[in-house]
Amino acid sequence: MRIFIAEPDKELRVALQMLLHQQAGVHVTGLAVSTEGLVAQVAATQPDVLLLDWNLPEEPMLDLLAQLGQADPRPQIVVMSVRAEVEQEALAAGADAFVKKNVPPQDLLAVLQSLSAEDKTETDDEFDPV
Repeated sequence: MRIFIAEPDKELRVALQMLLHQQAGVHVTGLAVSTEGLVAQVAATQPDVLLLDWNLPEEPMLDLLAQLGQADPRPQIVVMSVRAEVEQEALAAGADAFVKKNVPPQDLLAVLQSLSAEDKTETDDEFDPV
């Protein structure tokens, strides 16, 4: 599974990279700290999944999700936020999943595994939860 991380917080971005690098069959294809150029970066790296912070600076998130929804190929989008109240808005705007940032790493890996299971047409990657 190829994953792109869009997260402005450096500590969390590094923690996500470390977590994902420990998983069999997972490759981080790129990193972003804002929405600026994100659609082009995602198009260039063609990840299977985009881990997307809801509060990325620059462009409004709803506009970004609309643009990403038109990408070909379109990555599965996992919106992350500390604010649980944005979950329904994110899902209605086109996100495939929502994860609260304060969940244990195993919960994030479970969401990624479920997305991988839904998209077995391209890969048979599996995760080893920590």
